[in-house]
Amino acid sequence: PYIETPDQLKAIEQVKAENDVRLVMFDYIERAGNRKSGNENEENRIAQVAAGLKTIAKDCDVTMVALSQLNREVERRAGHVPTLADLRQSGRIEQEADFIGALVRHDYYVSIGLEKPDVEQEGIAEIHILKMREGEQGIVRLQYVPEITAFRNLDRSRT
Repeated sequence: PYIETPDQLKAIEQVKAENDVRLVMFDYIERAGNRKSGNENEENRIAQVAAGLKTIAKDCDVTMVALSQLNREVERRAGHVPTLADLRQSGRIEQEADFIGALVRHDYYVSIGLEKPDVEQEGIAEIHILKMREGEQGIVRLQYVPEITAFRNLDRSRT
């Protein structure tokens, strides 16, 4: 079923009891929670959503992948690599997350005229590991297949 809010995520316990659920994708944090209270409580709302997702992940013993929006500063920066500060309302998201990764496709920035073509980066996507609670930061390179919006292990003969 389509799940829109953290409260609805409690249904995962029932679904998990009936199926072997190991991964939950949450799209996306900024749209969840009570948005009627105005912008002054935006940070508190995001904090509650992030904490709720973490609690549900622990209680249901599932991996929770929550998408979040970036601010526009990354487009103005050379290299276009996001940082933790680029996450909208990042404080609590950063605090709750065990892992934060940012997907970067240089081909995208070439397509909108912000970068020059680079044969080495063509068809490549990078996951920049911005936070890893139990590990190291770094970059994972993948092959991007735009026809089916998929990512594959990078062909080692290309590197």
